[in-house]
Amino acid sequence: MKRYIFFCEQLSVDEYESLYKALDDNSFMTIPKHNRIIEAFWDNKEAIEDVIQIPANCNYVCS
Repeated sequence: MKRYIFFCEQLSVDEYESLYKALDDNSFMTIPKHNRIIEAFWDNKEAIEDVIQIPANCNYVCS
């Protein structure tokens, strides 16, 4: 399982909500954090980038 942290400060409200919904629908667990940060735990065999459209102005890290 991989842990992703998405930094969504640059996203519009609609982009943020769309990304959160996509993560929530496809991730093992999705946790909204303060300051428009989303933490997601990914256990799919496919890469997250192949399943979810991540906005270009949203930075993220994987651990």
